[in-house]
Amino acid sequence: MNWKKIREEYPVTKNFIYMNTGWCGPRSLRVQKRIDEVFRIEIKQGVANPELLKLREDTRNFIRKKTAQLLNADEEEIALTDNTSNGINIIAASIAWREKDEIIISDEEHPAGIVPWLHLKNLFGIRVKVVKIGNDEDAFIKRFKKSLTSNTKLVCLSHVSCMTGFRLPVERISKIIKGTKAILLVDGAQSAGQLDVDVKNIKCDIYSIPGQKWLMGPEGTGGLYVKRELIDKLKCLNAGYRSIKALNFEKGEITLHDSAKRFEIADKNTALLAGFGEAIDFLSGIGIKRIEKRIKKLSLRLIHSLKEIPGAEILSPNKNNVWHSGLVSITIKDKPASELVGILCREKKIICRYFPSRNIIRFSVNFFNTAEEIQKVTKAVKEFGI
Repeated sequence: MNWKKIREEYPVTKNFIYMNTGWCGPRSLRVQKRIDEVFRIEIKQGVANPELLKLREDTRNFIRKKTAQLLNADEEEIALTDNTSNGINIIAASIAWREKDEIIISDEEHPAGIVPWLHLKNLFGIRVKVVKIGNDEDAFIKRFKKSLTSNTKLVCLSHVSCMTGFRLPVERISKIIKGTKAILLVDGAQSAGQLDVDVKNIKCDIYSIPGQKWLMGPEGTGGLYVKRELIDKLKCLNAGYRSIKALNFEKGEITLHDSAKRFEIADKNTALLAGFGEAIDFLSGIGIKRIEKRIKKLSLRLIHSLKEIPGAEILSPNKNNVWHSGLVSITIKDKPASELVGILCREKKIICRYFPSRNIIRFSVNFFNTAEEIQKVTKAVKEFGI
């Protein structure tokens, strides 16, 4: 694989050491070209031109198909969303909540996997249980089992922790809750695009992904997988033009789509959707397994090099050289993470991010990064961090 040539698809790499895909991935020339192509068509023909109806429908259908292939799902199990948060909120609005219901989350969830449940707590008095992740999978599983009760209605966990890059054992969680009434909702914000995700293998009920992070599509795009058997059981409070296959206004009757399309509400920007499809196509062409292998090699190299810096504590799991993801997080004693991230950007053109909680500095290592960049990042952290 000619990684140098692929790297040229991302203009940002000529100006910065970009290690912030976990927040928002850089846009490739190919993706931008496709977005521009659709915008030009709309400018020339008019967005509401009936002749563009086919383009819009073909684009939506293409994205569902590509997303299904990416996750090893059926096309009927995919709904188009705006991002991971949107997908999670669709599910939050699709369950009849009662006061004794319990939801289990981890202590390293993104606000997208926290806020909806705390909001439901305020509205209905449900209980939100938080399980500490730590860096030991077996210990996490033990804590999870203790939190699971007959009142557990939903388990919402990230596939990969946005804070440390820890890969949660969602397959094991799925087996544990089998036979209970609990639904497993997986936040795939930090997994889709860098890991080979197979929802059939995970056996999760729901999987929500964004287009703008590791898939490196435009913002405002995403996908939601809902297991076929669950589609009719979820009673979403939200519905719109896109949710139905039939409407009889005189009789006051509607018929929802039989598929996950029922969770879609309204039209979306066709150009951005086309860019999202191009992004998936591009990565699929490279090969997600090949991308995963590349990210593993580079991120382990970064972990090992940062370990040599006095005062730098590696927060990402790294015991026995076991790899979890491309997210590499560290903390440096007596050095504010926000300050160091700002210095790295201004002085060395290294783009990363920080978390005030636990004073975390997080580097997102992607396939377009290089061994030389790993060296530069390590050198810069050593220079400004101690």
